[in-house]
Amino acid sequence: MDYGGVEDLVRGLTRAKVAVSRASDISPVALIPFKARDVLQVALRRNLELASSFVEVFNAQLYVPLFVLSRAAMETGALALDMWDRIDVVGSTQNKPGLVALDEHLSKVLLGSKASITPDAKLFEAVNVLTLVDHLTKKHKIELRPYYDGLSEFAHPNFHGMVAAYRHAPSEDQPTLESRYVDRPFSKNSGLLKVPLNALATGLAMNLIAVESYEATFATFARLCEEDAHDRGIWPIDLAYPRP
Repeated sequence: MDYGGVEDLVRGLTRAKVAVSRASDISPVALIPFKARDVLQVALRRNLELASSFVEVFNAQLYVPLFVLSRAAMETGALALDMWDRIDVVGSTQNKPGLVALDEHLSKVLLGSKASITPDAKLFEAVNVLTLVDHLTKKHKIELRPYYDGLSEFAHPNFHGMVAAYRHAPSEDQPTLESRYVDRPFSKNSGLLKVPLNALATGLAMNLIAVESYEATFATFARLCEEDAHDRGIWPIDLAYPRP
């Protein structure tokens, strides 16, 4: 993956943006399709900002921030792709009882938090991103978790994100117990720059797959949700069913 590939993904995500989403335009009764679009459109915009920041940081030749930004993009893409996987399973199997669990997951993604200072923290616990990464690694047979763990070694103040980045390796002409520091490790570690670049591309690609797949099928998914509402007897009596 190169810069050009990332730019193609950014263009694809930009084209996939929906400016305004109205629940009533999707369904007068079923809210799950509206919430799902919310998740995917918000994730899309988050990743576009992360990609823009990544490019600025890359051009400024900063090093560790590239790993932090690309890890965040991978997390966001994983959340989006996992969301699509859940929708696809329910939709493709016509599993109307599965809509309950899907709706609960949507609420956690949209409103979940781990900080007790937020009003909904006790109502909706944030989704564990490592669980999503592990799930996608297994389901799609892609090495997301090892890649994610590698990024974390740089994003965290561990050896690779600290000493290996900002200190020269000792040489024979150095006095004992002397450290020589690096202010800008970008050039020194240029061989590793493909790691965050590929991670960014992976996050953007997962996000693009999710949003395009959902937009291509959301009308069918909305009809399934409406069938479920009708089956459960909550369809408005003054509204024709099925809708034209």
